[in-house]
Amino acid sequence: GRPLTVTGVLDSAPRGVEVLAGHEALTAPPTVGEPGAMHEDVGVSWYVVGPQPVEWDDVLAVNALGSSVVSRAVLLDPPPRSQVPRHPADDLDGAAETETAVLVAGVAAVVLLEAVLLIGPAFAVGARRNERQLALLGAVGAEQRTVRHVVLLGGLLVGTLAALVGAAAGLVVAVVVRLVTRALGQTTFMPALQVPWLVVAAFVAVGAVAATL
Repeated sequence: GRPLTVTGVLDSAPRGVEVLAGHEALTAPPTVGEPGAMHEDVGVSWYVVGPQPVEWDDVLAVNALGSSVVSRAVLLDPPPRSQVPRHPADDLDGAAETETAVLVAGVAAVVLLEAVLLIGPAFAVGARRNERQLALLGAVGAEQRTVRHVVLLGGLLVGTLAALVGAAAGLVVAVVVRLVTRALGQTTFMPALQVPWLVVAAFVAVGAVAATL
């Protein structure tokens, strides 16, 4: 043994061995191994450099061995979609999207049911409290339809404001949780915070409609 000096300790060390391959390191495309065969280079990451790019055929051959390839040439010039083999994870993604849609529909149904059982009576109590004001509207010639519109517009206004405040509070909480998590050294969240604005708008609309109903 040669003496070594430890200059630092990596927090999350890679699981496999990293190998840097020079020019013409992978001149011959790999061959397909037997199904279920164990290879000695399992967990090894190869960084291949050189003038010869890793083509799509090389990627498919390496995939057949049970390994994955990230090729700059393929990323810059991807193959047609018809030549890309379908991955089982694609079916899982479709199932996940369906489950998400069902979940959102269920949440919307619960919110509407809550509107019938809780929000509606609450606005009815508010209308009774404003009975004198509504009576004054009727005394000056307002029709029953006009009084109903006043109550409905009040529910729409309150529901919209409450939904906007709730959406803004949720976004603030998400930002705070992400900042605190990253400050603690956790890698649970990606560096970029992506907000699904269409989903947020849909929930605001559901809140406004629920309050109006």
